Amino acid sequence: MYKNANGFAEENWEGLYVEMTTEEVAFYEKYGSEGFVVINGMKEIDPEFEDKQAEREFERIQRLTLTQRQLRLYLLQQWKLTDAMIRAALQGNDAALIEWEYASVFVRFNPLFDEVAKQIGKTPKDVDEMFETAAEIYG
Repeated sequence: MYKNANGFAEENWEGLYVEMTTEEVAFYEKYGSEGFVVINGMKEIDPEFEDKQAEREFERIQRLTLTQRQLRLYLLQQWKLTDAMIRAALQGNDAALIEWEYASVFVRFNPLFDEVAKQIGKTPKDVDEMFETAAEIYG
């Protein structure tokens, strides 16, 4: 990207500088050139880029895993939840209790986490954050 007296421009494939709109500059500053596509020979903002980014981020988060130790330490130290409190939240769901007791690795995409989070006043975003930071804190 090139800044001239009139604003911002970007060099095209022919070596010519093409003026960019304010919207394009803001988008470029946020995402870089990755968010642009060539449409009818012109470089434009990819209208599906932010949706694609959100989908990639969702898929990345869903693949996150924690060991039982990491999960339990995070729940105890960050959310102040004891084992007894988690068991109480899982009461009546025998399959969930078995998972809680015997799983060696917990995977984010397991719907159990969103169910328990709702019962204890946490959101799916809180659970995502837990999976992202627990491995770093208790690695």
